[in-house]
Amino acid sequence: MRWEPEVSRGAWIVPRLDRAWGTMHVVVPRGFEAYARVFHPIGVQRPVGLTWDDVRAGGWPDSWERRSTTWAAAAADAGLTWHPLFQWERVRDTDPDRGSWNGVPVSQGWRVDSPEQGRLEPELLASITAVLARHTATPDSGCAAVWEGWGGLFGRGVVRLALVDSADDERGRVVSTTPPAVLGSEVEDGPRLSLPMREHVLFDAGVAEFADASWPTRAPWIAEPELRGESPSLIWPDDLAWVLVSEIDFDSTVVGGTAACIADLLAVPGIEAAEIPEGADLSIVGDRVNPRS
Repeated sequence: MRWEPEVSRGAWIVPRLDRAWGTMHVVVPRGFEAYARVFHPIGVQRPVGLTWDDVRAGGWPDSWERRSTTWAAAAADAGLTWHPLFQWERVRDTDPDRGSWNGVPVSQGWRVDSPEQGRLEPELLASITAVLARHTATPDSGCAAVWEGWGGLFGRGVVRLALVDSADDERGRVVSTTPPAVLGSEVEDGPRLSLPMREHVLFDAGVAEFADASWPTRAPWIAEPELRGESPSLIWPDDLAWVLVSEIDFDSTVVGGTAACIADLLAVPGIEAAEIPEGADLSIVGDRVNPRS
């Protein structure tokens, strides 16, 4: 993987995007034969030894129980109807007076956490891209676009706090530092892949590189791979056989490609995904099945 200053390699995307919110195509290119929505993993949690009312009143448990689940199972447990355009934010009640401020209540005191937005864990991205690599004639050549706003890429937006012992003050003192930029000044001052909603730094990266879950150790935009780092906002091969989009405000990733590619992706164990139509609305109002909280 290396920085790619020739942002014209992404010029094909702009004419295939909508210019106004309303469908997923404000960030996902139109024109593919089929689309899949990959649901970002979710979990459920509950306090140990306390009720949620206790927590809401200011109590704090010694520990928490946590486990992973699927969107479909959690929706069923909450008495909701799961479907491909399901939206947790539509049914999540944030009013503290009703006690539902920390996730969506399900059975036995569990609450469903909100899925992570805008990024995929390395293992999940590897599972997805292993499929995508089989559906392109150029698995070793392509591009990855990373949103320029992630903190730390250019030494901005990240502050580290540390407690420093002091002989003069037994409590010590807190100091803050800004870590060095992950990407150098050449990249910071270089061209951007400018899409209607976001500015991105472009990298030359074949999809085969992401099919190995150790890809963060080779990603030039990740300074500390052990902390996982950010996954690309877009990935595509040079033959444009498909595109993967992880919009920073989406709780799921969208893949557009051939019908065969999407069918192959939907069949992979461990990936919760569903086919969605071109023109799908993935906003809070796109879920027209479940009542809004």
